Amino acid sequence: MKAGKIVKITVSVIVLGGLAAAGNYFIGRDGSYYQTAKDGSQTYAYINEKNSFGHIVKHPAFSDFSDFIIPWKDRWNSLVMPYQTLRSVCDMNHYNTKAIINGFNFMLDVCENQQQVFYRYYSEAEMKEDQTLEACGLFFIPGEKNAPFAFVVPGGGFTAVCSFGEGFPVAQKLHEEGYNVFILQYRVATGQTTTNELIKSQEAIANQDFGKAMGYILDHADKFQVSSENYSVWGFSAGGRLSQLWGLDNEYGYQRYGLPSPAAAMLAYSGWYDEDFAGCYGTQPPTFFAYVKEDKVIGEQNVKDIEKTIDIMKNLDKDIEVRAYDHAYHGFGTGAGTDADGWMDEAISFWEKEM
Repeated sequence: MKAGKIVKITVSVIVLGGLAAAGNYFIGRDGSYYQTAKDGSQTYAYINEKNSFGHIVKHPAFSDFSDFIIPWKDRWNSLVMPYQTLRSVCDMNHYNTKAIINGFNFMLDVCENQQQVFYRYYSEAEMKEDQTLEACGLFFIPGEKNAPFAFVVPGGGFTAVCSFGEGFPVAQKLHEEGYNVFILQYRVATGQTTTNELIKSQEAIANQDFGKAMGYILDHADKFQVSSENYSVWGFSAGGRLSQLWGLDNEYGYQRYGLPSPAAAMLAYSGWYDEDFAGCYGTQPPTFFAYVKEDKVIGEQNVKDIEKTIDIMKNLDKDIEVRAYDHAYHGFGTGAGTDADGWMDEAISFWEKEM
């Protein structure tokens, strides 16, 4: 399936790093957020690696959802974080700078082409009663009308939601193939340290958001002009844990919410295992696993858990595909710049086979 409404953009990369010097953390050539064409019309100026994170979150295109563009909101009061360049943050976190830039600029194109990009799946009344629900929402990027949708769940260790690395670039790729895309923004324990105890408590909260958002999409499928059949879930790290739980026949899964199972699940550097739920793995939808063999972020034991989950599903004769990488890193997103590059093409083909 190919499409789409939004033109794929290409951005050249200039090697820089460190802090954005005064007068250098601009978007457009004149220091503004807009660029003027020869005919006098104005469009949003594209982001580049010299821009500071502080300037990016203030881009007028992102005004309706600026709190969700970049994680680590708890650090914005520091003297350094708002002035760090996009390139320097990408380098520190092993993100592919070009993929991140393209993802941001793809979202600028989305904002230029449609009136609403961010949707609330909790009602105003619900958010008024519980203000933590204000941290929730959905990015929507339309593809072909009435095509299936991909439900993308970025990770962040349940302390952040890393849409800029595992949401926007992933959505760009899926959109290029003609699919509708939703990116989930869910509640996390901002500013805390990821521990087993935090994961246990926070995943139940995030699972509630997952189910609520999925129900909202399916209830409004006509409004979004998406098919309510053959959807897929794409989970990254903590988001992969939530996506895997969604496929289980237990208190976390789709059946609890009275909703249909996904046609396929794509789990990137994630494959949660729990003996208490061992009897539920038979309900897992067809699953595509992509992980790093020596993942230094989640550690050796969690890599073993991914491989144990894979073995269980193989023994249950479930339809799965597995890609394990030697030269990638936790957080590889689309895989650009690593040996995981191309995994999304294979995963999309896997999804299409299961439709």
